[in-house]
Amino acid sequence: MKKILSLLILILFLVTSISAATWYFWRYRTHTTDCTSITDGRAGDLCYEEDDKVLYVCDTADGLCNSASEWKRLSLSNSSVLINDLCCNLGNFSVRPMLVIVYDDAVRATWTKAYPIHQEKGVPAVAAININGMEGPSGILPHQLREMQDAGWEIASHGLNHLAFYSTDLTQDANTGDTKLYIEYLSPIKVGYVYRVWDDNAGPENVTVTGTGSDDNGNYVTIENGLANSYQVSDGAVLKIHEDYAYKELYESKRILSEMDLRIGAFVYPYNSENPEARVWVSHFYRAACKGGDGRVSFPIGTDELYALPRKSFETDKLSDSELQNFLDTIATNNELGLLYGHANLSTLTEERIANTIDWARERGIKVVTLREALVHFATRRKLRSIEVNGVIGSSPDEVTVTDSGDANPASYTLTPSTSSVKLICNDADGCDIIMGEADVIDGTVVTIVNVSANVCNFSDTAGVSELAGDFVMGQNDTLSLVYVEDRWVEIGRSNN
Repeated sequence: MKKILSLLILILFLVTSISAATWYFWRYRTHTTDCTSITDGRAGDLCYEEDDKVLYVCDTADGLCNSASEWKRLSLSNSSVLINDLCCNLGNFSVRPMLVIVYDDAVRATWTKAYPIHQEKGVPAVAAININGMEGPSGILPHQLREMQDAGWEIASHGLNHLAFYSTDLTQDANTGDTKLYIEYLSPIKVGYVYRVWDDNAGPENVTVTGTGSDDNGNYVTIENGLANSYQVSDGAVLKIHEDYAYKELYESKRILSEMDLRIGAFVYPYNSENPEARVWVSHFYRAACKGGDGRVSFPIGTDELYALPRKSFETDKLSDSELQNFLDTIATNNELGLLYGHANLSTLTEERIANTIDWARERGIKVVTLREALVHFATRRKLRSIEVNGVIGSSPDEVTVTDSGDANPASYTLTPSTSSVKLICNDADGCDIIMGEADVIDGTVVTIVNVSANVCNFSDTAGVSELAGDFVMGQNDTLSLVYVEDRWVEIGRSNN
């Protein structure tokens, strides 16, 4: 016997224990006698076993349930779980080709040139905003971004100072005591930031940049103190931003944009400077990120790929009309997601090119959307229905241990819940500063956190990341409940026990 289901919000709650390595369409299926015999399950799939009236979930790290041990029975006590036939139709979800257009840099031309054309055509886009680019007469203004957002545009972060996250090679050998380092690129450099220098045989050591310049020998940086080691070009000597300052670029840009009442969920790498280390950095604060590439995404994709979505420039000096139309033909034929980007302040991105791109996409049945809408369409973030349960829902908690920092300061830890219940153990007598992570978190995720240790856990009320009723010093057995809303964690409640 089957029963009509309410909308699938509770299913999201039930399956937050799934750490899916691959983004698939969520599927519901049934089996007469044995769900664990299914060998083609995808991460997050649900299976209702009809004879015993129990529900299983595919819980796997490699994206595929092909053995009985990977099908986990959901803990539903004293309940009869009755599944609606409508739920089964989720597997027939229709995919259509989509196109996302991104305008890089915080230039006012995005507002004066691109925005009116998109308004006339009735389609949105994404504006990638670096905070330092908003300064001066050519920078876009906060009220303009808010109007664009209200009109359906998505605002993404493009960093605080538009710094590249890749390493830059040393172009000359550097010796112990040197305070000037010659490097290939200045794009990753911000005066006052700390960088790491190393080669195959020495380092890394931290250096603070005090200045930049160029002379007959090339680009260079000056550093605060002389080098402790020598570094050789022949040994692959490089300079790269220290991760603490990379986090500052990522965190502060999102915080500042959020304080402008902008919803920030995605990041666009300045200079398309994606790399494996940068993906990890970005995943702490954002739900997706864009780099340079061929502009085509075929789902399903791995979680790691979500932080390296390729974009293709559609400026006229980079792509001819015929090449652009061939690109759109491919997107339409393969039902793919296409990503294009440009700089509205450049003469090579004309009003005609913007208008034609939108028209050509429509002629091919490609819907022009924001990145947020595209990911909802193609991936598991799309709205699901819920299951009605008459009983108790059990959830195995994550047990997270934060180690002692050893520096007489609170230890820092980024907490990205993989279940709806988290036990925190802080092993630092100075306390633990907890930052809520957002990698792979879906809209509507609910989590309850309890500190089971004697040391305090500190949660900050941070715009755009963790919107709390106020900073929370969590003592032993205190709890904090949060829900993820679009692009940030929002407090539901807390207890001081």
